[in-house]
Amino acid sequence: MLPALLLYAVIAAGGTASDTTFRLARGTAVDISSFAQPVVVTGGAGDEVSVQGADVDVGRGQVSIEGRMFGPGAQGPIVVRVPTWVHLTVDAVNGAVTITNAPARVEVDAVNGRVDVSGGTGQMMLSAIGEIVVRGFTGTQLDIEAVSGGISVRGATGKIAIENVNGPIQLEGIDSRDVTVESTNGQVRWRGGFDPAGRYRIESHNGGIDVHAPANLNARIRFITFQGSLSSEIPATIAGPDERRNGPMSERKVTATYGRGQATIDITTFNGGVQVRDISQTR
Repeated sequence: MLPALLLYAVIAAGGTASDTTFRLARGTAVDISSFAQPVVVTGGAGDEVSVQGADVDVGRGQVSIEGRMFGPGAQGPIVVRVPTWVHLTVDAVNGAVTITNAPARVEVDAVNGRVDVSGGTGQMMLSAIGEIVVRGFTGTQLDIEAVSGGISVRGATGKIAIENVNGPIQLEGIDSRDVTVESTNGQVRWRGGFDPAGRYRIESHNGGIDVHAPANLNARIRFITFQGSLSSEIPATIAGPDERRNGPMSERKVTATYGRGQATIDITTFNGGVQVRDISQTR
């Protein structure tokens, strides 16, 4: 490890260090790139950054952390501790990305590996060819895109947009007034309530949609199905006729009012059934 005085000189002028700890100026962004190493990031208080298993280049307003292709440490993880105020970007080609106590702003692009994030208090954008798991997000905006692998979100606030090409989507404990969920090939499962002032859009092209909600659900749900059944364990009032259109794609539209019908929910499936279930009767 570099002596402290030399390290601070490197930071001031811009340079490279490894397996070290240093202090960041407020407003500095942190960029992590890895080809084959797992990335493990922990957010913490203060202004210090610590890095193990990677090379560090410190420039004006940005710290670049590069994984090692060869030599000592090339097979081990990149372990980084960052202040929670930073703008963190992670680009990983092969290897999992794990972030605990996520910083205020996080962007992750993982080509081949699981992404697991807990915490976060600002904006978060996650993209992966693989599984994505988010827990305890209390920020303002959450965007998730997966190509292959499941998406699981347990506890999240803010504006939420989730898209998955090939894999299931599971949402639980969502506290948001603006949610969009789209699945091309996979089941969507929602477990929890809906904000009375919220707007929600849930769509699956090839897979069922299961909504596990409280028995006192207070929402107006517009169901559209093309090839699939529709059932509800929770009593509702149907507004108008059950609209059906026959043809190559048999379309069915139903608008149901639960309770006072305050939340607005649109649910669409092209090839899969829709179930609304009492959450107290399910796991």
